[in-house]
Amino acid sequence: MSIGLPISHIVTLNNMVDIVHQINPMVLQYRERGEPLPAVLQHKMCTFHDSRPMLSEDFRTQQTDKLFEWILKLPWYQHIREYSVNLAPACKQVKVRDAQYVCDSPIMAPDELMEELINTTCWLTEFFNTISLENTNYYPMPAYTTICDPEFISHAIRELGPKVFFTLDIGHAIVSAGNLKMGILEYIGKLPLERCSEIHLGDPVYDNNWGYWRDAHAFPTTTISILRELWDKLYYEPLVIIEHYESLDAIERAYRMLRNTITFDN
Repeated sequence: MSIGLPISHIVTLNNMVDIVHQINPMVLQYRERGEPLPAVLQHKMCTFHDSRPMLSEDFRTQQTDKLFEWILKLPWYQHIREYSVNLAPACKQVKVRDAQYVCDSPIMAPDELMEELINTTCWLTEFFNTISLENTNYYPMPAYTTICDPEFISHAIRELGPKVFFTLDIGHAIVSAGNLKMGILEYIGKLPLERCSEIHLGDPVYDNNWGYWRDAHAFPTTTISILRELWDKLYYEPLVIIEHYESLDAIERAYRMLRNTITFDN
């Protein structure tokens, strides 16, 4: 198993080489808002994570075409091993309010969601050899109907063919399990772990004002502990990425905790 480092808003051109040297990741997670990689790091294997909801009708737009054209022209494009994207929302038209999806159109039935998934993943494989779909948080709102059901996620991943894998965000799974009144290991146990190529860590929080669990990317104490419990159930050798952005010092501490908990190839 390998460690990956997200090139986030606090990993900049001024500190990128130093933080990569300190953490020594095998893979860098790149995003559309990330800083360009300096030449000294362009030999590193990369993944590209797209945080936009793939089932929204706004996903396949001229903006996306321009983004993908930009990716194809990156000097390190040949080192991109995987493209990951959020499996969301349950409706074609959606707004984001308080970091949650709000439907502006009817909810799609499961068969409609599968049709959209098939069409979108087929289109994505024109640009990337490997696609990985990430579980999103379940919030008690219509936009999350069906798409956070672990059995639907498993069915979808298994039906979409050999180029489509699963990204397990353990923080998102805690949110979904808590808000669906399920045990976390029960919820994760129904996900397609045999197709898991990437794991994201970052703790959620219970929001007393809202009355349910919410994504927070907090220091990953709980998510690392859950990963330890899952370790022997994983079929592949997934890339493990910590998505915590408090400070560079906190990122280094989180990766030290991860390495002290689990043995990695790097």
